[in-house]
Amino acid sequence: MTTIHLLKRDTRQEVEEDPPAKGILIWLYKDNLISKVARFLLANVPILGWVYASFQKSPLSKKTIHPFIQKYGVAVEEFLHPPESFKNFSEFFERALKPEVRPIQNGENILVSPADGRVKEVNRDHFEVKGRQFSIEKLIKDPLLVEKFKEGKILTIRLAPQDYHRLHAPLAGKVLSVRKLNGPLFSVSPLAIRKNMAILHENKRVLVEFENFAMVLVGATFVGTIHLDVAEGDFVEKGQQIAKFSFGGSMCVLLLKKNFKLDEDLYYPKGEVLVKMGQSLAQS
Repeated sequence: MTTIHLLKRDTRQEVEEDPPAKGILIWLYKDNLISKVARFLLANVPILGWVYASFQKSPLSKKTIHPFIQKYGVAVEEFLHPPESFKNFSEFFERALKPEVRPIQNGENILVSPADGRVKEVNRDHFEVKGRQFSIEKLIKDPLLVEKFKEGKILTIRLAPQDYHRLHAPLAGKVLSVRKLNGPLFSVSPLAIRKNMAILHENKRVLVEFENFAMVLVGATFVGTIHLDVAEGDFVEKGQQIAKFSFGGSMCVLLLKKNFKLDEDLYYPKGEVLVKMGQSLAQS
């Protein structure tokens, strides 16, 4: 199955999405030897990502911005700065938005989405792909944190290349710890995760822990850089920017304590629900 099913949260309309380079992704995640070798090299050889990132930061990449906006229908009216102000594609990808286009849902007990993206709840007891089960232990590699979140909820928020790639605090609170976990850079497209759910706890990632939740920022193909704007001990306000991704698709995994109840309209077992940063995800 290669179709990605999405549900528009506001209208409840079901749509299908083709990821960028769909044909290449399908080929990369076949079970033949050539695909496996290509997949390994792409995820594990840093120079390949460096070459691609260098192009995205070069003036030559500026000419790709407008075609990309046209192809994916990116809402330029939301940009804080006009498209022509970006010196390269990387600046466009890391763009800021006007604050008013992403209002933050009020309420001290309401946890909001830290990013624009596609949300899905992970059932840790029944989420298994080809015999490889999702493992929170491998994701965060800390027995104390595993115990802290063992009975809570897990949400994945997948960011596509056309999305806003800055991440914000879903609640106000103090940063208790920040941990960097090295790994490869496999794609986090559903086409890849259906083949291997272990990607989420193998890829390069950064864990930011708060009192009642934690955010695991997962790198993906060509996204080797996760820029953090916070450090251990910082207090952040709800909606405050705390990180951004460099070019590519990427993902944020939210770990919530058991006292959180997810919003009912996020239930969509067929696929993922489209959300915007600042919209409610759960209440405590």
